[in-house]
Amino acid sequence: KAGSVNQLGRILGYRSRVHPGWSVRQLLNGAQPFTMERLRALCEFLGYPISEILKYRVPRRRALNHVHNQFTAHEL
Repeated sequence: KAGSVNQLGRILGYRSRVHPGWSVRQLLNGAQPFTMERLRALCEFLGYPISEILKYRVPRRRALNHVHNQFTAHEL
C-alpha cells in the first residue's frame, strides 16, 4: 500500500514531501545503497532481527558489478 511505504520513507528519514516512499522502493529493489542506520530502522519497523538480514549482505564490489552490468546491458 502506497501510504505505508511513504510512512516508512518518512521514518527512515527520506525528505520528499510527495514521494518519500520512492527511496524505499529503490532500496528494496537493490537499486540504491543505504546506511546501516537506515537498515536498523527498517528492521525495527518490520520487527525483524538485523542478524537475519545481514546473512544476505552483498559485498560492495559485487553490487557495483551488478549495477554496471545492468547499465551496459541496455546500451546497444
